[in-house]
This record gives sequence, C-alpha cells and structure tokens, in this order.
Amino acid sequence: KVLGPVPITEREATEEEHAAAVKLQGMVRSKQARDKVREKCRGQFEQVFDPENNQYFYFNKATGASIWEKPAIMGTESMDPKDEWAATQLQKMYRKKLARKHLADMSKQWFEKQY
Repeated sequence: KVLGPVPITEREATEEEHAAAVKLQGMVRSKQARDKVREKCRGQFEQVFDPENNQYFYFNKATGASIWEKPAIMGTESMDPKDEWAATQLQKMYRKKLARKHLADMSKQWFEKQY
C-alpha cells in the first residue's frame, strides 16, 4: 500500500528539502528588495518624452541631471507603475482561465456525466 507524502510539519525536513526552502526564501527576499529599490527609483526619476529626438529621457528629481538610458535597476520594467499594474491584471486573468480549464479537465477524470 502506497501512502502519499507525509507533510513536513509531521516529520523532520530532509537536507534537500531544507536547502530548497532556504533557496526559495532567498529568491523571494531578493525580489522583494529589488521591488523596493525599483519603487524608490520610480520616485526619484521622471520619464520625459523629447519630441525633438523622438525618445524618452530620464530626469533625476534629486540632482536635476538627465540621462537618455533608463536606470539599469529598472531592467525591463516600466517607469510608470500603472503599466505594471495593467500587465499584472492581465497575467492574473490568464492564469485564472488556465486554472479553470485545468480543474475542468481534472473533474472529467473524477466524474462521469449521466443523462
């Protein structure tokens, strides 16, 4: 008789499980720190469109300096938090749709239609 996995709360975690948990915690903390720094960056820099050059430049509100390239800490993220919010909402909607489809497919295995 095969039993399912025993929850970790009822037994000691293996070294491999502990290492995986530590790795995940580090990844989450890194993302949280990166998000905080990016939010500060959004507050310090203003994205401004230059019609003469037909491109954006970034104005540092604290120093008054302007740069043509987006601050590196922003990576591929937008300087406008509204853009990030919209993308997140679309991702949530898509993931919900996938989850509903997955549950429907799973329920077909468990239940049988009877007419």
